Amino acid sequence: MVQLGIYFGGELHDLVAKMKEGVSLFDDEYLKSLQGEEGFETLSKTLDQLEEIISIEKPDVLAFTSWCYPGMYGMDFGFGEPVWIAVMGKAGPEFRNLVVLFETKWGNGIEAWITLDATRMAALEQDPEFLAFASPNPTISSL
Repeated sequence: MVQLGIYFGGELHDLVAKMKEGVSLFDDEYLKSLQGEEGFETLSKTLDQLEEIISIEKPDVLAFTSWCYPGMYGMDFGFGEPVWIAVMGKAGPEFRNLVVLFETKWGNGIEAWITLDATRMAALEQDPEFLAFASPNPTISSL
């Protein structure tokens, strides 16, 4: 089981040490636990842990993750290749300030799934610099 931790500030070298510690938890044994029928359950338990920690501590965090790599859209679980890849799970207030990046199916751009509180989302939706590079809420066919 992976233990989750939250960094609450301090010196840069402390942050680097925490990151190295966290990355070291993702060993071969943990990666194997994410495979097969038990993989979804393992990932769900990890997300539940994270949700509990965040709901108790209520830190102001902006998290980014990139799922950009060739092959996401080439996966076939027995019912054909996916039309659209999306983020799994809850998108409630516990998972605010999260940005997940995906390659588009046809490789012509990056799709960003962004969850923010209402105030921050309203500001982002009006930001001219952001809008110069973004197409908010595109249709699947435009990707």
